[in-house]
Amino acid sequence: MMKKNLLLILMCFVCGLVYAHDRLNFRNLDVKSGISDNYVRSVLRDQYGFMWFATLNGLNRYDGYQFKKYTTTQLGAYNNDIESIAEDAAGNIWIKGPVSYYIYDREQDKLENKIQPVLNKYGITGEVSYLTVDKDYNLWCTVMDTLFHYDFAKSKLHTFQLPGKEKMQQVVCRRSCAYLLFSNGEIARIDSNFQHIRPETRRTISSGLQYNLYIDTVDRLWFYASHASGLQCYDTNQKQWIDYVGRQEVTDALITAVMDDGDGNLWIGTDDKGVYISYNQDKQLVRINKKSENPFSLADNHINCFFKDNQNTMWVGTGKQGVSFAALDKIAFNTCFLPEQEDVKCLQEDKEGNLWMGFDGEGLIRQDAGKASYTRFKMKKHSIPSDLIICSCLDAKGRLWFGTYGGGAFYEQGGTFIPLRNAAPASLKYIRRIAEDANGTIWFGTFMQGLYAMDADGNFTAYTMDSSILQTNSIMDLAYSGGRNLYVGTSSGLYSMDIYTRKMVPLTGNKAGTQSLPDSYITCLFYDSRGLLWIGTRTGMTVFDEKKDGMIHLSIEDGLVAPVHSCRDGRQV
Repeated sequence: MMKKNLLLILMCFVCGLVYAHDRLNFRNLDVKSGISDNYVRSVLRDQYGFMWFATLNGLNRYDGYQFKKYTTTQLGAYNNDIESIAEDAAGNIWIKGPVSYYIYDREQDKLENKIQPVLNKYGITGEVSYLTVDKDYNLWCTVMDTLFHYDFAKSKLHTFQLPGKEKMQQVVCRRSCAYLLFSNGEIARIDSNFQHIRPETRRTISSGLQYNLYIDTVDRLWFYASHASGLQCYDTNQKQWIDYVGRQEVTDALITAVMDDGDGNLWIGTDDKGVYISYNQDKQLVRINKKSENPFSLADNHINCFFKDNQNTMWVGTGKQGVSFAALDKIAFNTCFLPEQEDVKCLQEDKEGNLWMGFDGEGLIRQDAGKASYTRFKMKKHSIPSDLIICSCLDAKGRLWFGTYGGGAFYEQGGTFIPLRNAAPASLKYIRRIAEDANGTIWFGTFMQGLYAMDADGNFTAYTMDSSILQTNSIMDLAYSGGRNLYVGTSSGLYSMDIYTRKMVPLTGNKAGTQSLPDSYITCLFYDSRGLLWIGTRTGMTVFDEKKDGMIHLSIEDGLVAPVHSCRDGRQV
């Protein structure tokens, strides 16, 4: 059970071979997925869960299934280049082009270049030359030499007179602590009372470069020039420029983007070296780059931007291959290089924590707990009855059961494989599913020979078309509730078996008769920890809540990408 969630995620991603890299597994979206351009400059997840990607060829909204493109040429822009996108606390989505700012009109589902009516609601008047949304989701704008700050939580507007003749280039603010970057390299601070702009520190700058400021979650300021070497760190608490983990390693890297992951770890994007992650607490630097042999690596080494969403996912916009994203949850994948490219039909952990893999034609592999080594078992060299392993089950006695196609069932215990050839009925050869109930009875679902129960004494009982109410002998799946019910899915209907009375009844809908299964061909079953029975069919998925006597049907229209063929542990039918 310790690896159940890991195995589920693993099998959702791959069938057969699993690759790992730097504790992160990336998925990628590019023009083949539907994004309008592979050069992604900015990423946003809005309050409704939509993903937005600003590209060289328009703005893209992604709902998890398809993209919609928004362009600006019809609004007077000379091209559809989008530089950045951000959402404020009121839900306004602001878009920056090379020359103008735009706002997304949700009611009309379009971009609008008339931003002044929205700004006027907050008391911001005049032609805006700079607009940004800070880490507190508040709005900052400059109009000539006036800086506006609107606090949505307090519904309050602050105004500041910008000092001197130097142009303000950027505002960064987190937890109401704001810093301004000026064109001469001066960094100023706006105090917590939002009354005065005070000089904080200064950096030497070179003409012709675009300098950037970023404030992280532990109150450090990061200063760098886009596409140039050198990343500097200023501790706002110590009031001094400091060293940081990995500074020497990234000295020659051309910096393009910086983002904190929320735990004080800094993601550093580069022009051609991929991503460096400076782990502040672990005091280590990790480099992540594209690996052509790894389907879950970063898509490209040219990094444009980062965005961390509220689902703890890091999005990486690249310059040539679209956008990559990876979950930041503490899940680590171990690489298991397998000797054969055959289908992995089942995965099972034994009581010692060893991982067993059953192959469709290549027997078994056992990977020992905590080790990269594995042991291979095949019919010719070991006492397994078949190399066509279809399913597995670990029973309460610690016996690891395997079902085969043509060789019946067998179990492993103490390093020995024990087949059921002598004790089992002759018809029990083609096993599709194995399950154990609270009585210690082992249930075998077969391809075309019905259902079999083996009690604790080794006695078998057959449930077939001839001896039960089953309308077919094709058993598709088994699911045990942990109580009285064993659910039996067949190609002609779903049944509930009382494990104590052995009474079998068809389950065609709820007891009230107000809801029914949309399809009698059951492809898979899964009984979850909440007491819900998940029923996969050729037309979708049905979730049955027996306690509330209710059913919910899910289909392609609800977001399923295809008919359901597997419900649990990544096992395939």
